[in-house]
Amino acid sequence: MKTKIKDNYTRRGFSLLEILAVLVVISMLIGLLVPALSTVKKMAANVRQKAQFTTIEAGLEAFNTDFGDYPDSGRLSGTSASLILQYCGAQKLAEAMVGLDGFGFHKDSVFGHDRLDYYGNPIYVTPVDLSKRKGPYLELEVANAVSLKNLYPLKSSQLLDDYNSFVLSDKFGLLKNAATAKKAGKPILYFRANTNKTLLWEVYNFNDNLSMVQLDGSHPMEAAPDINFFAKITNPNFTVTKRPYRAESFILMSAGADGLYGTADDVFNFDTE
Repeated sequence: MKTKIKDNYTRRGFSLLEILAVLVVISMLIGLLVPALSTVKKMAANVRQKAQFTTIEAGLEAFNTDFGDYPDSGRLSGTSASLILQYCGAQKLAEAMVGLDGFGFHKDSVFGHDRLDYYGNPIYVTPVDLSKRKGPYLELEVANAVSLKNLYPLKSSQLLDDYNSFVLSDKFGLLKNAATAKKAGKPILYFRANTNKTLLWEVYNFNDNLSMVQLDGSHPMEAAPDINFFAKITNPNFTVTKRPYRAESFILMSAGADGLYGTADDVFNFDTE
């Protein structure tokens, strides 16, 4: 005769308290992980930005080899001094690296918004001799070159001369390219050193890119350039006479992850640490 063995094992689920405890632990882990991932993401973007700067520097050195100097960055060069906001450093960098049309820099360029060297203005031979172009020193895809009009909507109150010119976009993707609907970066600012000067604010002129900084509103860099720009580019090893990093060549500047020029996360083509 078979005897039924009673199963004394009682099955039970998790209690509410246990579930809540697990959820608390998971929440704590997520809370620790998210900032870490954010930091890693920012570090990766900075690495990509420095790599882009290295590529641009190589292009600028090639330009210097061909033309005996680095591109000018001053707003007034090649344009009328009566204009309020002239073709500036960021645009001149792009023109030097890829040209006004993406096919190279023309040796007769005056770095102006009027494009005299391409469209047969009387001060040049007509038609323009396009064989005088050099480069491009950067491929458009590598340079991340974007037409300014595709980054910022044209406003009637805006004083910038030419929205058709290129700028080189940084790697943070904070703007949208209106033509491609893809992410694009903020314009890379370019400051060429004036080696005939000794004072910090004369070696690098903050105003060389002021028109670009003003494009999307007020920035810390514009409000206090002595603190938010010049303090960043000053080499602390020179305490008596203030001397900037890279005083013999040029400075490249990205607005960084926050998209504001003149804040702590700005990226330069030199290390301050």
